Amino acid sequence: MIDKRKDLPCAVVRDLLPLYHDGVVSSDTRDLIEAHLEGCENCRNELNSIRSDETIEGNLIEQDKDASFKEFRDGVSALRRNGTIRGVLIALLVVVVFFGGLQFLNTADIIKVDPADLKIDDVCRYDLGTDGGEGLFFTYQMNWDGGFSITFEDTDDPKEINIAIKRTALGGKMESDSRNPRSYWILDGFYKESADLSQAETVKVNGQTVWTKDQGINNDPPEYIGELVRYEQQYGVDDYVRPEEKIISARIEADAISVTYEDLHGIKWDKDGNVIARFTVDENENIITMESVSVDE
Repeated sequence: MIDKRKDLPCAVVRDLLPLYHDGVVSSDTRDLIEAHLEGCENCRNELNSIRSDETIEGNLIEQDKDASFKEFRDGVSALRRNGTIRGVLIALLVVVVFFGGLQFLNTADIIKVDPADLKIDDVCRYDLGTDGGEGLFFTYQMNWDGGFSITFEDTDDPKEINIAIKRTALGGKMESDSRNPRSYWILDGFYKESADLSQAETVKVNGQTVWTKDQGINNDPPEYIGELVRYEQQYGVDDYVRPEEKIISARIEADAISVTYEDLHGIKWDKDGNVIARFTVDENENIITMESVSVDE
C-alpha cells in the first residue's frame, strides 16, 4: 500500500487548504489533500481554523446587518414618537389637497353666472330651410373675467329648454363693460339630443326667458346669422368648396359682426343685419383695406 500522505509536504497542503476549502481544486488534488489530512493533525487543525474564521466572518457580517437595521428601526421609532413622520405626511397631504383644489377651482365650471352679470342680446329663433335648418342664435356678454361653459340643465318639460352658463370659482368681475368680450352661441340640430328646439315653447338662459313661441320663428333672419351657422357647421367640408365661400374666421364686436373668407375678403354687418363694410386682409388676417357701405345701398 502506498502512503499518499508522504506525496505532499505539509507546507504545500497548507497553501492549498484555502482552495480546497472553497472547492476549487481538481479531484486528484482533493484526494491527495484528504489522504494527507487523515494522518496529519496539524493540517487538520489548520483546515478547522479556516472554517472557524469563515464562520466568525459570516457572523460579524450578519451582526453588522442586524445592527444597521436596528439603528434604522430605532431611528424610525424615534421619528414616530416625536411625530415627525406624521407631520411630514400631513404637510404633503395639505399641499396635494391645496393645489388639487386650486386646479379644480380654476378649471371646473361649477358656479352659475348671476343674471345680473350676464347680458343677452340679438336673440333670433330662425329657420334657414334645407341649407341651415332651425336654430336659436344669441349674443352675450359677461361681467366675469375667468373660464366658463355653456350647458343644458335637466328638465322634465320638453317644451322648455334651460341653458346654463357656468363659471369657475376663481376670477373676478370685469372692471367695465368696455372690457367684456362679446360672443355668440348657436343652438341647432347638433344639440338635438340635449335640447329639441322643434318642441320648445320657451328658452331660458340662466333663468332669463330669451324666447317664447309667441315670438315665432324668423324665416328671413339677418344674413350674418346664416354665415355664422355655416361657419360653425363647415368643419369637415370637402376640399372642393370654393375659397370665396369658405369662412376662415368670425368676429363679434360691440355693434357689428365680421366674417372673413378663405380668399381673404370679408364682410361686416351691423346688429340689424345691414352690410356696413367690406374689407380685405393679409394671410395673418390683418386688415389691408376697409370700404364702408351705406346702409341705404
